[in-house]
Amino acid sequence: MARGYPDFYGQETVPKYGSPNVATKGATPLATGNWGEVFSILGKGRTYGGYIYIFSTNDIRLTGSIRVTIDDEVFTLTTANIDMAYGLYQSNNAPVTLIMYYYNVTPVATSYYVAWAVNKDWTFTKSFKIEVFNGCGINATFRGQLYWSLVA
Repeated sequence: MARGYPDFYGQETVPKYGSPNVATKGATPLATGNWGEVFSILGKGRTYGGYIYIFSTNDIRLTGSIRVTIDDEVFTLTTANIDMAYGLYQSNNAPVTLIMYYYNVTPVATSYYVAWAVNKDWTFTKSFKIEVFNGCGINATFRGQLYWSLVA
């Protein structure tokens, strides 16, 4: 009697992924009331991880939103405040997880920071896109990094 797991490698049922890629979005200004595209990938592939980070001198925590679109379907649309209030910062429950909800008060200014982690092993067949929204009333800045690969 055979034991263990069957060997699926080399069969067509398991996709072969190409080499990992990294996409980096440097500090990008985002006007209030606008969505900003952080990443957009076309093709069939999977995510390996990454982060999205948005900050402002006005409170971005209540209105800083993130939208993940997988294969033309909006999969995640949430704000940092909702994630924090309901404890939605558990890894792998969604394509993105809240990892930072922070503000820093100095004598000069107050800075607000929100960051989400991109979780691993989310697959897509046509496209994978992440966007952020700034509703804090003044300009904000966002940046990010994504590790992914396409089917070879």
